Amino acid sequence: MIHFLETWMDASFGTTPLAMQQAIRLMERGLIDPESTISHHFPLSDIQRAIEIMGLPERNKVVINP
Repeated sequence: MIHFLETWMDASFGTTPLAMQQAIRLMERGLIDPESTISHHFPLSDIQRAIEIMGLPERNKVVINP
């Protein structure tokens, strides 16, 4: 989202701070590879294509890099 020229990332699901801390610990220990959940990467200049991909059932997580 962009509001007053500020950007931030927001989760697409509900979670608690404790759950996020536990997830980070699992990643730090190497028990979970977060890159394996990302199915697509796009530059910001290709955001229209990224949005199209988000609507496909075969996608997993889509990353848009600024």
